Amino acid sequence: MTSPEGGFYSAEDADSEGVEGKFYVWHPDEIIKILGKLDGELYCRYYDITKGGNFEGASIPNLINQNPLEFADSLDISLEDLVEGLEKCRQMLFEARENRCIPIRMIKFSHLGTD
Repeated sequence: MTSPEGGFYSAEDADSEGVEGKFYVWHPDEIIKILGKLDGELYCRYYDITKGGNFEGASIPNLINQNPLEFADSLDISLEDLVEGLEKCRQMLFEARENRCIPIRMIKFSHLGTD
């Protein structure tokens, strides 16, 4: 968490646009809109992103409590295809999230050996 000015971020606000956690949470419909129906539903299932959510009506992505190989087998795909597909989806969602209002970061300017 190094700032471009050479300091270190000491905190990041959880609020953006006045909503707790807005930058970090997802709704299934957002995921499906970005990834498409098939990939979106798979991603939501794998990361437990649900309509009810796990944080104030939205979902913070969480790994399901299932062996990835068993999950891939249940979809009749290889583990490599699962991992590759999830990584592609993660990149797409990361890029989409970059368009959101980023939470405020508090910076303490400090250089090694000095304050």
